[in-house]
Amino acid sequence: MVISMKKKLKFVIGGLVALGVMVAVVIILSKPPLEVAVQIMTPEDVAYTFKEEGIATANVGVTLASAVNGSVLDGLVKEGQWVKKGDVVAEVDSSMLLLQTKEASAMAEGYQKQVAIQDTAIQEAEDQRNLAAKMLEQQKELFQAGAVSQAGMDEAERNFRSAEAALASARDNKAYQQSMAQSASARVEQLQLEVSRCKIVAPFDGIVEEVLVRAGDMVVQQSPMVRMYNPDSLVIQSYVRIEDGAKLAVGDQATVIIPGNAQDTRVIGTIVTVSPYAVERISTLGVSERRLKIEVKADGESGLGSGFRVDVEYVADREAGCLAVPKKAIFPYDSGYAVWVIKEGTARIVPVKQGLKTNTAIVVTDGLQTGDAVILNAPGTLREGNKVRGKAVN
Repeated sequence: MVISMKKKLKFVIGGLVALGVMVAVVIILSKPPLEVAVQIMTPEDVAYTFKEEGIATANVGVTLASAVNGSVLDGLVKEGQWVKKGDVVAEVDSSMLLLQTKEASAMAEGYQKQVAIQDTAIQEAEDQRNLAAKMLEQQKELFQAGAVSQAGMDEAERNFRSAEAALASARDNKAYQQSMAQSASARVEQLQLEVSRCKIVAPFDGIVEEVLVRAGDMVVQQSPMVRMYNPDSLVIQSYVRIEDGAKLAVGDQATVIIPGNAQDTRVIGTIVTVSPYAVERISTLGVSERRLKIEVKADGESGLGSGFRVDVEYVADREAGCLAVPKKAIFPYDSGYAVWVIKEGTARIVPVKQGLKTNTAIVVTDGLQTGDAVILNAPGTLREGNKVRGKAVN
């Protein structure tokens, strides 16, 4: 009787266990599939890009300085103004120089008049010398003939020497006046040159970057007045890590990102210079790094001016027609890597091989096929064989 009761109890317990299992199976089978976000694998072009801060710099620029001493006049150009070659960008007061030029011109004219007077004096002195020479010859003949005394002969010689001395003096006076006239004329030319230098002119077509003086300021020779540059020579300079710079070449495209109030402006540019030498640069974190200087020229109109700060996006590597998954979808698995894929409505782990890595995605070189649905947000409780329903996202 006791044994019979035990057997009955076992049957009851066994039945309850079986019933529990059946209920569990029913619950599991009736549970709706887990909804997960998926990305459908399609061939695409993938690029590894990186950004660096850049600054617009003009390779053709000049600082115009004063060539004279004086006060700056009104009429200065404005910063950002477009000027043509030969346009006056600044001017120094030339009134004192003009007055000095007038005085020097008057002096030069006076000396020229004195030269003309001395020409007349020389002619008269030559006539007197010639007459004295003729009278001396006559006295010599008469003296040899005994017609004049020694005193008469001596007087004729004195008259000739006096006429010679007068002629020499007239010639010396002319030479002096000529020298003074030349000096005065040279002074006039120098002053006229300085007057012309009072106007600071643009040496080429370009844009005024900075005006360094104000009207009324006193300047001296070599005082900087205006900085300008040729916008055609404008490039964006940035410094990149050596390992990134090694993947860039002249002619590669880059994107210049110009910050704006509402939104940034993106302008396509071309790399024109890749420096072969690295230089020391201090990073934003204060760390000293060896970097390569890259120069990019914006294609077309960019609206940039010298000194503008921008971001430059470079393409260091690219791969066309490949399959790529977001970084968050790939995980370490069995000494390699894998992704979750939906196969026949269930979750499956698929080992993959990695290729090019970008900031957000990884190229899969083996393990996936076009059309595969890769799970993007697999929960930690997901197990192989779990029923899942994919919701494609862009």
